[in-house]
Amino acid sequence: MLYREGAGGPVIGQHYQLSAFASMFDPETTTEGLAHIIFVNEITDPSGPGEHLDVDWADGLVPDPSAVTWWT
Repeated sequence: MLYREGAGGPVIGQHYQLSAFASMFDPETTTEGLAHIIFVNEITDPSGPGEHLDVDWADGLVPDPSAVTWWT
């Protein structure tokens, strides 16, 4: 999940193991439903500084994927 805490702020990414996260909910819950659950209930100020990872999770979602700060 990629998000900004405020307009113009840095892009923050949180990585979820979807199958493990989904197992906590109704099996009929859609991916969109899980994203809503994460957004409404899970996003808090991340702890620690996060890190820039050499991964392709943000390719095509933001102009510079290497600028995303990730918490995993």
